[in-house]
Amino acid sequence: IEIKPNFWKVYFNKANLLSEMRRHEESIENYNKVIEIDSKNFEAYYHRANNLANIRKYHDALIDYDKSLSIKEDYIPAMMEKVKVLYKLKNYEKVIELCSKINLLEIGNEYSKVIKGEAFLALGKLKDAKKIFNEVLELNPNAKEAIGGIANIFTLQGNHDEANKLKVKYLGIIRFSQKAGLRVLDCYEKK
Repeated sequence: IEIKPNFWKVYFNKANLLSEMRRHEESIENYNKVIEIDSKNFEAYYHRANNLANIRKYHDALIDYDKSLSIKEDYIPAMMEKVKVLYKLKNYEKVIELCSKINLLEIGNEYSKVIKGEAFLALGKLKDAKKIFNEVLELNPNAKEAIGGIANIFTLQGNHDEANKLKVKYLGIIRFSQKAGLRVLDCYEKK
């Protein structure tokens, strides 16, 4: 930086390292410098947005994801991270819309399908959620998130026997975890 103060790649690499060290504010300052030098650097906006999301500045993160996507509109990593932020903000309609776009660009993107199913589930659109989770299971029969999603649908519908069968399968896939174990126990208690 002392030798070449306008060499954006050095700031970019420094920002990435600071981000890995979870020093998000310092990382953001270095991405700011990258953007100051190269205002069309879509990756700098994307990474700055990730750091903003990590410090829970979600609305600022969304602005940066949009800036990144305005420069490179089919940049899947920015779309995926934007989906996560939108989901945290409970903007489920936008999650579904963006996941549909991702699925057109990258047909086998399992995560975007799962989060789309979760958004339908959060909106109470159980039929749509089940359809999406079943699409995921066609791609990957051991997709634990899709199995868990369908189990949650059965639970909401009061079909605890089917929910329990799926949750036991879910447990078998991820081995035992306290969270998954509690889901199964919760299901038995409701029964």
